[in-house]
Amino acid sequence: AKQLRIARDAAVQAFRRAAATGGDEYAGLVEAQRSFARAAEEASRSEWTYDEERKELETTLRAVSKASTDARDAVIAAAQARAGVFALLKKLALELSAATASRLGADAPWDAAVAARVPDTNVNVALGLQRGKSTVQLSCVPDDSSALLGASGFNKPKVGAGDLAVSWKGDV
Repeated sequence: AKQLRIARDAAVQAFRRAAATGGDEYAGLVEAQRSFARAAEEASRSEWTYDEERKELETTLRAVSKASTDARDAVIAAAQARAGVFALLKKLALELSAATASRLGADAPWDAAVAARVPDTNVNVALGLQRGKSTVQLSCVPDDSSALLGASGFNKPKVGAGDLAVSWKGDV
């Protein structure tokens, strides 16, 4: 009886290894039953029967197969749920993009910007168009204080008016 239990356990382990390597589950089941039958024939006398152990083996193999199938089904269900979430997120991103484009006007296929200095002043004017949205930026940087600045620009401490710049940006 002990040898039959050992043979049954060995057959179950062989079936688990075959199932884990991604082999044909049915072929693994048949091979496990054959190996058990060979081991049982060798371990028992001709008048003994091992039908009870064979039934236990079949029950165990079916339970292992069902657990494997359930685990595989759970992985597939999780992957399908993940795919559904990603599809929903993609749909929401497209809807948000469409709503933004409709609010701001048609999405421009290009971006543009231009900047110019007003002659004889310290004022810079910049105009831009980005994603259908236009901007105006005005900057005032006093050039007459440039003598107070260091060689690297606005980094010398306590320069006074040379550190002062005024900037305004507005959306149109």
